[in-house]
Amino acid sequence: MSLASALSFDDDDVVATFDSLIEAELARGRLEAEGIAARIADGNIVGLGLSLGGVRLIVAVSDLGAARAALFAPSALVDDDG
Repeated sequence: MSLASALSFDDDDVVATFDSLIEAELARGRLEAEGIAARIADGNIVGLGLSLGGVRLIVAVSDLGAARAALFAPSALVDDDG
């Protein structure tokens, strides 16, 4: 993603919302490790306790499917046996 497209809001969508900035930052790091550019919106407002919608994690529409798969797929580190 180029800098111009990273700063554009036209082709972006919210992939997830979080209750805290820390959770959103962890998710953004996960996406960036997968090569998906992401940015956080409303992080500062939530820190002040003023946002009702939570911290939004935003990606390009073209990356939305891959971002959802990366964030919501079962982790390989989780042991299902107990």
